[in-house]
Amino acid sequence: MADIKTDISIDLKGWITQVEYAKQHGYKLSTVSRWVKRAKDGEGRTKIQFLEVPQLGITLVKSIN
Repeated sequence: MADIKTDISIDLKGWITQVEYAKQHGYKLSTVSRWVKRAKDGEGRTKIQFLEVPQLGITLVKSIN
């Protein structure tokens, strides 16, 4: 059986890693990670947008500004 290649394209403009976000805004990575976890669970006061990219095994974030 022939291998089937599937190419996908994801526009990641404006999305950054949680590490980059923490560095840019002066937070600890653990703080940002907790915000994302709470946002995924529908909890928390901090509104942070996140994008799960299962193909890469990561969750990206956008600025809260």
